[in-house]
Amino acid sequence: MNYNKKMYPIWILLALSLLYFIFYIIPILMGVFYSFTHWNIFSATYCGLYNYKSILTNTMLRLSIKNTFVFAILASFFKVFLGLILAIFLNRKIVAKNFLRTIYFSPAVINNVAVAMIFTAILNPSRGILNVFLRYLGLDFLAQNWLTDSQIALFSVIGIEVWKWSGFCMVIFIAGLQRVL
Repeated sequence: MNYNKKMYPIWILLALSLLYFIFYIIPILMGVFYSFTHWNIFSATYCGLYNYKSILTNTMLRLSIKNTFVFAILASFFKVFLGLILAIFLNRKIVAKNFLRTIYFSPAVINNVAVAMIFTAILNPSRGILNVFLRYLGLDFLAQNWLTDSQIALFSVIGIEVWKWSGFCMVIFIAGLQRVL
């Protein structure tokens, strides 16, 4: 066997190790270094554990962690639950089954920026389609500041997340149901 053929895997391994070191290990080490510094665009001065103390004593940290868990638990539950209900419904023999599957799955392939722009327009407090529609029906008391009121903004975002990904869960469940049956 040729010496070059034996060395080929070693050269590939070295090249990949170099890329791993440059794009993974060095940024991690830099992040650790900068976490112990007060850094601006021109200089970095050592500040010890001050940054960690600052983040751990920040009153917003608890609220952020709570909101993260509430979002993760509720959004996951409702995406899976709605996806399962849709999958059971659309696994039956109905006339427009494929069309409905496409309609329910289509939000999963829409770009997140487009979804954000669409729902910002829909949920706008003064000119949003939802509030305009509620006012038109005489239900002014239901018109809300959907994305700016701290009491309901989290639930509005959860609703958007459920809308976007429940169709994806539906497809996964349909695949499982068809495999079982």
